[in-house]
Amino acid sequence: FCLWLAYFTVWTASVLCCLLADFHSAFRAVGVLLGCLLGVLLPLMSFLLFRLSYDRRAISDMPMMICPLLGTVTILLGCYCVAESSPYILWELSHVRVDSARELCGLFEDVAIGTLPRTACIEKAFIKT
Repeated sequence: FCLWLAYFTVWTASVLCCLLADFHSAFRAVGVLLGCLLGVLLPLMSFLLFRLSYDRRAISDMPMMICPLLGTVTILLGCYCVAESSPYILWELSHVRVDSARELCGLFEDVAIGTLPRTACIEKAFIKT
């Protein structure tokens, strides 16, 4: 039970760090390192749970021995994908759509800088060059 709880804790921390990777590069580094730790923990936990199968090394036990390695590849790929999609996920969580720049200024004139949305989409933007 303790192994699964530790694995779940590391997994949760990895996902959260990868989601916050757009805020600071340290989150990206920690998320990827935790993902690598998850990739190492999965085969180790499998080995501990099914050590008799690993000791026998029978052909019928081969899927049980290969699946954790495929899971490791999946975990590493998933951590990379979540870290790369962090800007899009944060954009979805914190954006505003307005019709004009005047509406944007009126909407956020008395709002603290820390509570402003990350992006603003202006529908009728006109840029004079």
